[in-house]
Amino acid sequence: MLLKWNFRDKSRLISHIKIERSDAGQTGNECSDCPQTFVGIGRVDVKEEPADKEKRELSFTDNQAVKGNTYKYRLMLCEENENCSEAAAAEINFK
Repeated sequence: MLLKWNFRDKSRLISHIKIERSDAGQTGNECSDCPQTFVGIGRVDVKEEPADKEKRELSFTDNQAVKGNTYKYRLMLCEENENCSEAAAAEINFK
């Protein structure tokens, strides 16, 4: 599963993005209203961003995703001191 998103950090405070995933179940048996437990599955460093770019596309490959399952992914935007804030989650049905 390849995740892509546009990233913009005008303040240049974000050093990395943690990627988290929650398994919502198999297609047809999703539990959208169930409490979601997110687990960290990766990290993308962003401090190397060129100073002349305000926005760029970032990506992460989830090699553990299984076809036929529905997942929710969320990004945690983190500063160097590990102070992180949650971005909106996206639900993906991996067919």
